[in-house]
Amino acid sequence: MPPAEPSGGGGYRRAAIAMWVSGSLLLLGSVCCVSSVALFAVVPLDELRSMEGMDQIPAEEWEQVETAQPFLLPTAIFLAALTLLPAIVMVVLAFGVAAGKRGTTKWALGVTIVPLVVVGGMAALSLVGGGLANAVLPLALAGALGWCVWALKRALDEPEPWDAGGPYDPGYPGAGVGSPGAGLPGAGLPGAGVDDPWERSL
Repeated sequence: MPPAEPSGGGGYRRAAIAMWVSGSLLLLGSVCCVSSVALFAVVPLDELRSMEGMDQIPAEEWEQVETAQPFLLPTAIFLAALTLLPAIVMVVLAFGVAAGKRGTTKWALGVTIVPLVVVGGMAALSLVGGGLANAVLPLALAGALGWCVWALKRALDEPEPWDAGGPYDPGYPGAGVGSPGAGLPGAGLPGAGVDDPWERSL
């Protein structure tokens, strides 16, 4: 009977922390971004202009908002699908990553790459269009997501002691002194780790 899969190692725990941190930041940023776009999409322009602080927006930008307003609601939905939903999924999947579940970690890596590409693109557009001052927040968020992707890849590169047939298996070729499976019962003995009785007798 194979041994039970243990909790995640240090790499998995670090990856889970990275997911919780970057997922929470992404959740906060996406809520602000999506709600702002949705506000301009559903509120009439006359009411928007009368709100406090809106008088600082130049007239030419109001013209751009008026032209783009029919497309703002689909844009908000699109942004929610690419940032808000992945942020929630990241926070949930982090619990499986912390437990050392390799399959969950692979899913988490795929989910994290999507908002990384989106936020990275937004940071590049902000940097080109408005300079560094407008790109600080998306650049910081992209950096956090990049750190998360790196941590997940590092976790997936860790060897798994419970992986039968791997270097931690007592029957792995050369599992003698100095090898990962050296301390396991039967390490290095002929037939160690082989399930077939006929093969063990050879």
